[in-house]
Amino acid sequence: LNEVNRVTALHRCAKLSRGAAKPPREQQQHTNQEHRKTNASSSSSSAGHQSLLLDPTFRQLVAAIRDELGALSALGLANAAWAGAVLGLERWHAWAAAMEAALVARPVGEFKEQELTSALWALAKSEMGSCAAFAPLLQEAWLRLGRMRPNQLAMLVLAVAEARVHIPELMIDAFEALEAGDGVAQLYSNSAVSVLYALARLSYAPPEVDGLVAGIVERLLRPEGEQRRPALESLSPREVGVCVWAMGSIARQRLASGRGVEGPVRSLVAALLARVENLPGTLTPMQLANVAHGAGMAQMSTEGMLARVERDALRLSADGALQPGDMAHVAWALATLQGSRASPRFLAALEAQLAEGGFLAQSNAYETTLCAWALVVAGRRRVDVFAR
Repeated sequence: LNEVNRVTALHRCAKLSRGAAKPPREQQQHTNQEHRKTNASSSSSSAGHQSLLLDPTFRQLVAAIRDELGALSALGLANAAWAGAVLGLERWHAWAAAMEAALVARPVGEFKEQELTSALWALAKSEMGSCAAFAPLLQEAWLRLGRMRPNQLAMLVLAVAEARVHIPELMIDAFEALEAGDGVAQLYSNSAVSVLYALARLSYAPPEVDGLVAGIVERLLRPEGEQRRPALESLSPREVGVCVWAMGSIARQRLASGRGVEGPVRSLVAALLARVENLPGTLTPMQLANVAHGAGMAQMSTEGMLARVERDALRLSADGALQPGDMAHVAWALATLQGSRASPRFLAALEAQLAEGGFLAQSNAYETTLCAWALVVAGRRRVDVFAR
């Protein structure tokens, strides 16, 4: 195998394991003071992904590519960076250092627009947004906004949001480029979700982007295909959860500014919550937390959605699958949306975990405060729990 074959093999491994690899950051956490800050560095629970990372042949492949990163073309380097980010190779520190050095050494002018956005997204996802390679690539991407296709622009703003590099002028330019012509209409459904997530993650929702949000909402609600189903029907359960959280965050910002959440925002949140009711199986802990937290921030719910959240939360809690942060956000959302009527069974399960003490040892101050607030709002004030 030559270097092109090896990078292609790594890229294929990443594509095949993408659904099983560590979740993207937009699934693993929320942002700022309202949620936990783990930022997607935890390893996947997927046995398939773990076995791949431990496979001797795979390790030889990664080592060979790592040692020749500096000799790869811009395309090969961007593909290797993308694959490494999806597979979580930044946890192999030699890979991260070698990738940074190779990207710094490669002239930014050699990267095409897709390669630029792929490399930037990979660095951001790998928590390397502060490395020496990120700023030159971002500056070059900024200069080429007018040449980027809509889905490339979506990947760029997602990378900026993941890296928490908030440059308002860049965001304004990127969104103007996206709105030019029929750019929003050309977005893939998952790219549309990425833009909403970027707005939410950066807490960037001034009146100037209301038109963009309305356009994306129209894109997701627009019927398409032979069956004329809304585009949001094609979203995966993960993307539904991310979108609910993003729209909830945007709605909360609008409520805080006195602008309200009528019109497109309310329409999309309502459609997403209806979709949540009918998602198959049990929501994952992160999907559950995203849905509950997003609905709570938007102050919108349906009986079916609340029943779904309660059912899945109880099931996951009984299986020991809910982490303190997940339980805290679900409890906060149920109390926010239902007040004193909030799920007695789920809150009883929460009280039981709080009383044992181990829960508090694993939670941070913010998560503990959320739990206490939810119990007070629901009228539950067990002395032994609050003494803890």
